[in-house]
Amino acid sequence: MNAEENMVDMSPLLEQLREANLRLDTLIRSMPDVVFFKDAQGCYLLANPAAEKFMGIAQVDLLGRSDDDLLSPDLAEYCRKSDLRVTEGLLPVSGEEYFRHPDGVTRVFETIKAPILDDSGGFAGLVGVAREITERKRNEEALQSANCSLKSQLQFTETLLQTIPLAVFYKDCQGRYLGCNNSFTEMLGVGREKIVGKTVFELWPEELATVYDQHDQELLQNPRHQSYEFKLKNHRGEIQDVIYSKNVFRDESGRVAGIIGAFLDISKRKRAETALRELNETLEHRVDEEVSGRQEKEQLLIQQSKYATMGQMIGAIAHQWRQPLNRVGLIAQNLRSVFRHGELEQAQLDHDIGDMMAQLQHMSRTIDDFRNFFKPTQDQAPFLVNQAIAETLRLVAAQLADNFVTLEYQSGTVPLVTYGYANEFKHVLMNLLINAMDALQEARSAGDRQGGEVGKIWLETQRQGELISIVVRDNAGGIPAGIIERIFEPYFTTKSSGKGTGIGLYMAKNIIERNMGGSITARNVPNGAEFRIEINAAQTGAAKPQLIDENISALEKDGN
Repeated sequence: MNAEENMVDMSPLLEQLREANLRLDTLIRSMPDVVFFKDAQGCYLLANPAAEKFMGIAQVDLLGRSDDDLLSPDLAEYCRKSDLRVTEGLLPVSGEEYFRHPDGVTRVFETIKAPILDDSGGFAGLVGVAREITERKRNEEALQSANCSLKSQLQFTETLLQTIPLAVFYKDCQGRYLGCNNSFTEMLGVGREKIVGKTVFELWPEELATVYDQHDQELLQNPRHQSYEFKLKNHRGEIQDVIYSKNVFRDESGRVAGIIGAFLDISKRKRAETALRELNETLEHRVDEEVSGRQEKEQLLIQQSKYATMGQMIGAIAHQWRQPLNRVGLIAQNLRSVFRHGELEQAQLDHDIGDMMAQLQHMSRTIDDFRNFFKPTQDQAPFLVNQAIAETLRLVAAQLADNFVTLEYQSGTVPLVTYGYANEFKHVLMNLLINAMDALQEARSAGDRQGGEVGKIWLETQRQGELISIVVRDNAGGIPAGIIERIFEPYFTTKSSGKGTGIGLYMAKNIIERNMGGSITARNVPNGAEFRIEINAAQTGAAKPQLIDENISALEKDGN
């Protein structure tokens, strides 16, 4: 057999090798990641279009040149040190690398470099693959910032809960305490760790615990706001009169998850009521000596009346916060899911973060309104009636909606300025709106249908000459004719037992007529009751006081 017969035909193998090289070249060129090859001296052997685009140099100008020829001295030194780790270890190396691009922007790359070995196992060069992760890093930083903001807001909420004077608690549907604030632990005289997980039967005397449990069961079976007066024994064995205010809270699916409640110590108020009754019995003999302290006692009643509604406000805040908190949680969960799947885009991130910040700002405004409502007004001053009404409506809006009550508010475009105590005026308006809501609830429970429409309140403001009128009207059926003349008397209430103190309208009349020089009246209208407040409009240039001229523009700005 001659040499020609022993020769193997290599052309098919060469063709296969050529095709394999072609496929590899096509794959490398089509990859969006930066891909490059270097020889043992650090000179470029190959670079794909992504590498050309990043470096701003065509492949023909790259081949045979090193980083020293192509990059700035500091960047070339950085790349040389990175390559040296592969050269010395002869193992793949990966990590994040920061490059300052010629356009001045610093970009982040996730880089993998691996050695290319010759037949003897020696270093012959390296191959590198780099994927830009600049956007991902920005998104991670933005997400971390959003999480910090949310954590800060939650910390603020916890601080608020722990500092308010009301004793606040919350428990699950089985009656086990889930948590409470400092005022509650001080009342019981034990630490929070000895309260959480316990029931009322483990913390209170049996005769009190039985009543508490009965009220809880009624609330769970008929979810609604619950308020009643009762007595409790503190850790010193003292019996105190308190007002309980409770409501249910729900989970994300809308199911009742437990009860949140608060109670206010009204022992001082009870003693004041007793003293007032004694005063009435001996009024003829004590008028002269009691007149001087009358204003102080009325201010005390105003504050006590505010505190009596504070439990309702806690429920309102809980209701107003439930939706934004759920929304923020869902947005955060969605961001994490999208991020894990590599589908997070800057536009979506910006939108979601903006949405979260809007929810947090809404929650912050709720706290500001709550704090301002309970801040006593020290001196008379001009204020915008429109602004006071808007702030009051923000506080009660969630309660009205929760009780299926709609409110129609009609006001003109001209700012209405009066002179007096802004917070006391808001307290009067709050009383009228809550009274109307309670009347509508009782009408609904009784099955009354007034005018075919149950659950609506109308609020109207207008200026008539030198007077500003504020009208609150409902369709709850009206006030019985036999008692409408007595509704402004102290301690007289039309509400069922445990729901009213009987001082709300009494204090409203004192605030409007004595402190603000106005009038408040009530009458029945078709299908409901109407309360009308008339107060003097503040006049710029009037002698009382010059503050009106100086502050009216600022008040108008705040009101808008």
